[in-house]
Amino acid sequence: MKIAGTRFGTIEFDEQGTIWMPGGLHGFGTERRFILLEPPPGGQVAWLQSLTTPGLAFPVIAGVVFGRDYPDPSALDLARDARLLRTPTDEVTVLVVVAARPGAARIANLLAPIVVNVDTRTAAQVMLDRDLYSAATPFGPAPPPGLRVRPWGVEPGRPTLEGFDS
Repeated sequence: MKIAGTRFGTIEFDEQGTIWMPGGLHGFGTERRFILLEPPPGGQVAWLQSLTTPGLAFPVIAGVVFGRDYPDPSALDLARDARLLRTPTDEVTVLVVVAARPGAARIANLLAPIVVNVDTRTAAQVMLDRDLYSAATPFGPAPPPGLRVRPWGVEPGRPTLEGFDS
């Protein structure tokens, strides 16, 4: 299948790779179908691209970047609570939405990660304890002022993403 995205141009994808989020994302309740655009080798930032709204894509990184104790409760417990598990052996992962501004620290929404059942391709954004996590947690070094890096697979002249590695 193909989608004409605004950030990455025309994207070809296999329908079987679609991630279904029955509850949508917080603030984007009607956005329920996504694909994950993987980062390039050595990169951390992937993109959760909406299949409903081609102009909507969220930069995400793997939750393991924040340590083996993130999230608390565990990804498996969160998936169980969100009714994402089909079998006890389903593989589960966590994605964290991130953002950056030139010259500012990168921030991560550790308060509301996205839990994905890798086997069934179903996901849910869950809310964690506000006393433990923030929706704007600084992480990593601040990018140098004015840094502009082209995301993977984007030709010169396309929109760029400021502050993230490619």
